[in-house]
Amino acid sequence: MKTALLDINILTALLWPAHEHHEVAHAWFADRAKASWATCSLTQLGFVRLVSNPAFSRDALSSVEALALLAENLGHPGHEFWTDGLQVPAAMKGMEAGLQGY
Repeated sequence: MKTALLDINILTALLWPAHEHHEVAHAWFADRAKASWATCSLTQLGFVRLVSNPAFSRDALSSVEALALLAENLGHPGHEFWTDGLQVPAAMKGMEAGLQGY
């Protein structure tokens, strides 16, 4: 199975127990138990920004707490960190027709 690069939505659903898709995300993750998963700077920063925002949840974490939660989970043996070596337009070349929403 290929490594899955998690976006902010799935990363948040996995790590935030009150998220409406937490159980679905965990079921997906369990199905991929032997596969690796990845994050990049963008997904990591997005996670910290989102879960430390009181508009996201009345139980929002402080930035320090959000960083600690992220760091704890990045210690998972299946985690890979992918560096950002391409600019977004180059990385998305050929996938423009599939882009949806904002």
